[in-house]
Amino acid sequence: MNRLVIIGNGFDLAHKMKTSYKDFILDFLKESLQKLTEEKPELELSLAKFKKNTIGQIKILSGNINEWDIKDLVEFTYNTRPPYQYNINIKSEFLSNLLKNIRDYNWVDIENEYYKQLCEYAKEREDDKINKLNEDLKEIQKALVSYLSKEERRYGNEYTVFGKTFAEQVTQNLNKRKDVLPKSILFLNFNYTSTVRYYIQKVQEIVPNTKVINIHGEINKRNNVIIFGYGDEEDVNFNILENNDRYLEFVKTYHYLRNSKYQELLTFLDSDDYEVMVIGHSCGLSDKTLLSEVFNNERCKSIKLLTYNTKPDSTFCIENSDYITKSYQIGRIFKDKASLRRKLLPFEENDIIKLDFLSKP
Repeated sequence: MNRLVIIGNGFDLAHKMKTSYKDFILDFLKESLQKLTEEKPELELSLAKFKKNTIGQIKILSGNINEWDIKDLVEFTYNTRPPYQYNINIKSEFLSNLLKNIRDYNWVDIENEYYKQLCEYAKEREDDKINKLNEDLKEIQKALVSYLSKEERRYGNEYTVFGKTFAEQVTQNLNKRKDVLPKSILFLNFNYTSTVRYYIQKVQEIVPNTKVINIHGEINKRNNVIIFGYGDEEDVNFNILENNDRYLEFVKTYHYLRNSKYQELLTFLDSDDYEVMVIGHSCGLSDKTLLSEVFNNERCKSIKLLTYNTKPDSTFCIENSDYITKSYQIGRIFKDKASLRRKLLPFEENDIIKLDFLSKP
């Protein structure tokens, strides 16, 4: 039997990489403000205009820019009297909505927010707004690639990864009745980064036929550009989007067709029965189309969730993990709940993700 290991952003976050969308937007705002000087107090981008206020009564936010939180920077977007030392004029309704989500919930999913806004405009056939939304998403995507490139360089310079413990965990026996290793392992990497590459050699020492597919592309790779958008074709609003080509510009299915990665995945799924191991992926609706192909496949025999302790100072148990929330997300992908009950393996205390990396002194 083969094994498919699904890698999501939680994997990078577990390595202390700042790869969340919130971290990215925070960095985008900070970096823009840091470009302002007395000689050049204004910076105008397609998404926002940044201004350094130097005249009149000014409200000062203390501390260094690098120490400010996203909620501090959101304050600069409001017309306060007197103004702060900086002003951010958001020109993009899409970016404005992302900031509101971060302000109100301390979290944001760019792809889900894009899809919600796209559907609202499509229902009213507001084509001009959809054109602007797509242009804004392109700008955000470019900024995200730049940010992740910087973050990956920082990560590569700060950590040493050994990989033995993790390799043993992803090759563990999931069938209690048979003590056998997987015949082959495919890491399906949803991240744009390549953190998982540090572990592949150790896994190959146990299961030689192991490889990686970067299904959503890689940063700075022309032959595998990143895929950014939405992927739930079963949503009730999807039929509306199919009325106009411009509405489909960031639907993931059409980007999967532009290289061979998705076909490589299908070849693996069709080659033999397989088990699935999920590490750091939320299994959310923005990837539902692909995950449905994996989970609802007759060759999929079981699904194991590796999780993490949400309360590190407490004993690891199901209440202190993300197992319950993730089981809800996976349940939304299954067309047959009886199949869900057969395939999703129960929580075990040894399901905590075991990574072995050291921060350099």
